[in-house]
Amino acid sequence: MASSDVSVDVRPEFNSFDHLRSMRYIATDRPWLTLYGIRVQPVTPFSSLSSRPDLALIHQCLPDELLFEVCTVQYCYLGQILYKSLYVSRNTYIHTGTAEWQFTKTVNVVCYYRYLRFFPSGKFLYKISPQKIKDVVKCMHFRASKGDCVFKGDYVLSEDGQIELALLYPGRRYTLVRMRLRLRGTTLGANNRLDVLKILTTGVNATELRNWKGSVLELVETWDEDETHDPEVPAVTHSRGLTPFVFVPFEEADTSVMNLPVEKMDYFVPG
Repeated sequence: MASSDVSVDVRPEFNSFDHLRSMRYIATDRPWLTLYGIRVQPVTPFSSLSSRPDLALIHQCLPDELLFEVCTVQYCYLGQILYKSLYVSRNTYIHTGTAEWQFTKTVNVVCYYRYLRFFPSGKFLYKISPQKIKDVVKCMHFRASKGDCVFKGDYVLSEDGQIELALLYPGRRYTLVRMRLRLRGTTLGANNRLDVLKILTTGVNATELRNWKGSVLELVETWDEDETHDPEVPAVTHSRGLTPFVFVPFEEADTSVMNLPVEKMDYFVPG
């Protein structure tokens, strides 16, 4: 068929894109947009015909009075570590100075603190410092700078209320610190005291430490108490600085009597 036999009416506007310039956008139908701003009433779960949630099996079998008693006994007699602030141990000792004019010797009462802060994740923070509670409480967190000398470790609480702790002191040679504490309270269920049962420092092999992927507590789980893995860092059991820890809430960090200088309180009885 010859091209001259075909007559096609081609309009000028179809040979250009002028009609697209007149369109601002191509709208897509989105029916769900009409649902915005409409409040939907809550629906009772299909498995229940009432708005009251289904009770657990233990709540269905035991009366509320017995459940309350069980929870009370569990909280009071099974130790619960307090996470909302610091446990503080205030330690003092007498330091004898050098003789002056060959007649007298100066005697100084030195005060320093051990600080512990526990977290539910099984981690804890530890710091030894002569600084008062009101000054240290500001840096006892995971964002503390290196100059704050706050060290992180691992702990585990046993059923008998004892806490096993382990942490590493960095340096030219790593020093492992292991502590065993006993949780108790001045009143039933208070859990506001930690008795120091043992503090031990020992050595760690650097190669062993680099290849270890678990926590520090898992690393020393099979060690003997007097075992060291670095001949230059012997195992030492410490007999000083064992004053019990006292729980000090954050709101009492500035007003606690443990902030008093040795001139006003030479020794603190934790009770």
